[in-house]
Amino acid sequence: MGFEDEVRKFCVDNSPTQAAWDTLLGNLTTNNAAARNIAIEFECGDCCKKVLNGDRLIPIISLGIVVLLPPSGSTLLIKLFSGGQRVETQMARAIIIPIDRICAVEFGAVQVDGVCPV
Repeated sequence: MGFEDEVRKFCVDNSPTQAAWDTLLGNLTTNNAAARNIAIEFECGDCCKKVLNGDRLIPIISLGIVVLLPPSGSTLLIKLFSGGQRVETQMARAIIIPIDRICAVEFGAVQVDGVCPV
């Protein structure tokens, strides 16, 4: 089996998972839970990052990633934590996060300063 065949098989095998994510996010959006203020906590090496101000969460299960986008005309706020302390704050127009690094996905998140639980 060649690489292209393996990729195709992987995508087919994971399509039920993709459908499950799409259904979950569709239901959340319908109920306005995911309409805005999406936050994701994820591990990045020995650090933890929390990205805030998300408006659209797009899972791409076949690639093992999620894409988070801010509201139109806005930016994401990314906080980097190390040793339990915030060490840096960044802004971005989009972020791609490996699914296996995600600790939490929050809907209706409100920014409150504090330490990352990871």
